[in-house]
Amino acid sequence: MDFKDNKDCWPDVNDFIEFAESLKQRVSKLGNIQGVGKLERKIRAELKFMNQLKQRDLHTQQSRLKSSNLGHFASLVHASERLPRVAGVLVPYQLPSRPDSLLVDLLALGGHAWVKVVARKAQALHLVWAGAGQFGERDLLSQASEYLECAARHPINFCTPQIHFAFYNQVTDAMATALERLGVKVWGERVPVDPAVTEKLHGFESEENSSQSSDCEDDLDTDSWNDETLVISPPDFQYFSLGSFKEYGQNPSPPVSLSSSFTEANVITSTTASPPLLPTRSVEGVCGIQRVNLDITSLIALVSSVTHGRCQLVFRDQVLTAQAQEERHAPVLPVLNRFLAGKQMFACETAVSSFRSILNILGGAEEKERATEFLSRVKVVPDQPSARALELKCQGRVKERSKVVFGTGDTLHAITITSNMGFVRAAQSQGVVFPVFLHPARALTEEKESSAQPL
Repeated sequence: MDFKDNKDCWPDVNDFIEFAESLKQRVSKLGNIQGVGKLERKIRAELKFMNQLKQRDLHTQQSRLKSSNLGHFASLVHASERLPRVAGVLVPYQLPSRPDSLLVDLLALGGHAWVKVVARKAQALHLVWAGAGQFGERDLLSQASEYLECAARHPINFCTPQIHFAFYNQVTDAMATALERLGVKVWGERVPVDPAVTEKLHGFESEENSSQSSDCEDDLDTDSWNDETLVISPPDFQYFSLGSFKEYGQNPSPPVSLSSSFTEANVITSTTASPPLLPTRSVEGVCGIQRVNLDITSLIALVSSVTHGRCQLVFRDQVLTAQAQEERHAPVLPVLNRFLAGKQMFACETAVSSFRSILNILGGAEEKERATEFLSRVKVVPDQPSARALELKCQGRVKERSKVVFGTGDTLHAITITSNMGFVRAAQSQGVVFPVFLHPARALTEEKESSAQPL
């Protein structure tokens, strides 16, 4: 049965609104994942558009609904719920070859896998790839090349993320093979090129060869090939072969229960589709890296009096009092010691010099003694900031000294241990993500104890 030709099976705008509301609720349950708010705002915007669409005539409603973005958003939500260790949704990355940021759909496996969710029809994608798309359309191989280039520029813990393309509405065998040759992991049911598409391509080539200027878009069913078109297919259709689940011992998720019209026509692709599960591979996380780069803030925390048992005090300075209170409930030193255990410790000359200057002015006798002992176990290296650190613009929380300290850790392939969250976020906003181990800030407090009140 061809649902496309049966208007009675096409859900109306109220069904789309109902489904969008359910998506919004599901997004709210994804938790504290980077970019979730952006996805929710996009769904809200789609809801606003569909509510406005209710005021239009039926023909306009059906025409606009066929090119709704809701199918793509549904696939994003579905994948976010099920892929392992999702760390981000719709995350922007800077790429010199692009005037705007490259938006990565999903960061899975803690960021070690970049996933592009593709909800568009396989045959439509094949047409674009073969050069018969509409003017300005970019094929997936060009997008895959950008993903690969961008991933190489933005390693996570010094490992280049793998690129995965998750096809929610099939992928042609030829396209899948071409993507894999580039180094992309392809997930989704593979199908041959439809004879009708092959015929269209032959016609397109004939027109090109004869130098005719006829508009080839007239030969295409534009309702079928619109980007992010909501898919109509039989209700028992599975968009991902069970082989990918059997390989990792997983079972596909049951269909999502929706209104009768959605269940009958299966318009939103993710209502019955099970997204691809990425393989459980060995990835080098923070604990797998045996080099640590010490920031000035971490050196202070490691020798501070407040982290060495002297936290039962109320200082005149509210910031110090707050740190002492935090220390009583969540001591920082045990966390730092566990992370540093068995690792080789480095610090650049700028970090050590700045730390000693602060220590000479604000440090107490015991803090200075602890600093001398601790630094004897640290390998002090010349400043050697990485190229991407030097490219950062000095503005806001991005200071020259921080560029040198974090950049040296980058060059050494060492995790920088720090409480300087401001710099980390500011650098990230400029497209540079440094591997860091963050901890709460602690100040030198020994000299302030004489004016403090014991609890």
